[in-house]
Amino acid sequence: MRRIATGILLLLLAFSTTPARAGDLEATFHDVGQGLGVSLRTPSGKWIVYDMGPDNEAGERMADDLAARGCTEIAAVVVSHPHLDHLGGFGPIFARFRVHEVLDAGVAYTTRSYRAFLDAVEREDGCRYRIPSTGDTLSWDPALAVTVLHSDSTPGREVNNASIVLRIRHNRSTLILTGDAEKEVEAEMVSDWGPRGLHAGLLQIGHHGSHSSTTAGFLDAVHPETGVISCGTGNSYHHPHPETIDRLAHAGVACARTDLEGTIRFRSDGTRWRRVGAGGDRVDP
Repeated sequence: MRRIATGILLLLLAFSTTPARAGDLEATFHDVGQGLGVSLRTPSGKWIVYDMGPDNEAGERMADDLAARGCTEIAAVVVSHPHLDHLGGFGPIFARFRVHEVLDAGVAYTTRSYRAFLDAVEREDGCRYRIPSTGDTLSWDPALAVTVLHSDSTPGREVNNASIVLRIRHNRSTLILTGDAEKEVEAEMVSDWGPRGLHAGLLQIGHHGSHSSTTAGFLDAVHPETGVISCGTGNSYHHPHPETIDRLAHAGVACARTDLEGTIRFRSDGTRWRRVGAGGDRVDP
């Protein structure tokens, strides 16, 4: 019996640490505490970073994970919007990897952290800076269809609702990254794109699971199998809010949380998403 149990354990360990195969899309939701940091490894082996957590410690943890998986340069960094908990980890990312392109919401925002980020982009030799528009397509990998579902830098708009929202399709597998987009933007996307344009098996739950996002109508349109919430253990905002957890449960959506599980990783061969081991440790907010 002990020999059988040992064999099962070895199989589980092998499964959890198997590297991504060429042709797979890998999405990692890094445990950055109270914030958001996502990385994508595309089917052709390019690296995309979507937000970088709240501080240098979070950025270092992301950078360590990227380097351990073979990343040497980043094709694109996307900053969903200029709040600190989404861009504060830029220092280690820019220090350790060459960044070829930055996509920014383009909001008129005057914090020191955002100014420091823009200064780092200016210093990055050969780095292209762009502000995407709703409906843009991003040519990151020929095996992917990447669409900007929302981006709005209209002066006076609430900053969370300027978030760059991306739909990443790999054949029959789709991921939507929402940043901190709230219910107003969700309603706009349902109107603009409809269920056909929003359907995705994997959804990053907006605004760290706040009750201000993840409406029943949006969940009905996206119809995800799994939703991922990125938030810090015992955070002062009490994310995720009970209302959001209830909506996910009512919609039959499996919920994965970085505050409970640490770094979370999914992989797709183009047919379906599957959870794979990430080996991350939980961190406090």
